[in-house]
Amino acid sequence: MKIGIMTCWQPDDNYGTQIQGFALQKYLEKSGNDVFLIQYHRFDDILTLKRPFWKILKGLNPYLLLRFIKNKLDSKNQRKETLSHNRNAPEFRKKYLHLSKDYYTFDELSKQPPEADAYIVGSDQVWNIHYLQKNNLNAHFLNFGKYETKRISYAASFGFSEGKLNEKFAVAVKPLLSHFDAISVREKNGLEILKKIGIENAVHVCDPTFLISPDEYLEFFKDENVEFPENDYVFVYELSAASSLSIKKIKNWAYKQGLDVIYVTGHGKCSSEKRIFPAVPQWMKLIANARYVITNSFHGTVFSLFFHKPVAVFSLKGCAKTTNSRLDTLNMMIGRNLTIHKSSDFEKILLSNFDWDFFEIQKKTLREKGISFLSNALAGK
Repeated sequence: MKIGIMTCWQPDDNYGTQIQGFALQKYLEKSGNDVFLIQYHRFDDILTLKRPFWKILKGLNPYLLLRFIKNKLDSKNQRKETLSHNRNAPEFRKKYLHLSKDYYTFDELSKQPPEADAYIVGSDQVWNIHYLQKNNLNAHFLNFGKYETKRISYAASFGFSEGKLNEKFAVAVKPLLSHFDAISVREKNGLEILKKIGIENAVHVCDPTFLISPDEYLEFFKDENVEFPENDYVFVYELSAASSLSIKKIKNWAYKQGLDVIYVTGHGKCSSEKRIFPAVPQWMKLIANARYVITNSFHGTVFSLFFHKPVAVFSLKGCAKTTNSRLDTLNMMIGRNLTIHKSSDFEKILLSNFDWDFFEIQKKTLREKGISFLSNALAGK
């Protein structure tokens, strides 16, 4: 079967975005399918949209105008930061993924859709209202291609809680979802959001990274070299600045334990502290070889657990806190709370006992459920 995956593959400084797409493609290929990633440039398509006049007027409010300017400057600085450090994400995609042609607008995608027997949207925050406008809403809800092509979501994420559901968004996506053959979401609250929209037959499944074993990941990347410190180390992956993670406090604690610190950042995070910018395979191997991991990233947490590394997870704050639902779901999956709300709590979590046998049982159950969903959805059951 030929399958096209619609997922988040931008920006280049988000390791989880890259690895979840890789995992879903590799699993489907292992199952005997011809799989490719649809290279739809959702960020470029947003730039083609014209703001309604009322939004411009709203922007004339001094407070909103200042906030708008600040956000624009922050975004510009983040883009500059991202571009100044090469993580080799385009090279990773070209080497490890099968890719479609580039689609820079939904109009291009709609007029010349890639041929496939099935389209799968997911995983990651493909249904996050904050990232979607009219054009990429249609793209991420698979409103293109032949009528007979199967439309499936696998572990799609809204990235917000059901209390934040926008009525306009719900009205827009309900008819699009009605054309899906099978729907699954990554977070439990995604089921509640879908129920509010009027979709009752959705399933909760694991992130696609669970579909590949840790040994398989290391085998895929066995030829990728990485330079490890001579001493044991704490791996710190700060995806976003929107948390109370303090690299200085972590370093002070680590050095008292006789440990080095490897500090990696993403999402344009600026810092005066020494950082490194590994490619995806090196990022994964650094987690696999660490003594401890500290992060505020969902996928940083997932891979720490896969490789049985004690991990402490800082919750996100501000506008980003709506994405904490994915960590809440992960905590429920493993039967313990890894989330830190105060910066001083990370030591207590890292030094506590982790029940890896229980985690492996949970992971196996989740993986089997995800595999069963995909098998049935593709078979039309």
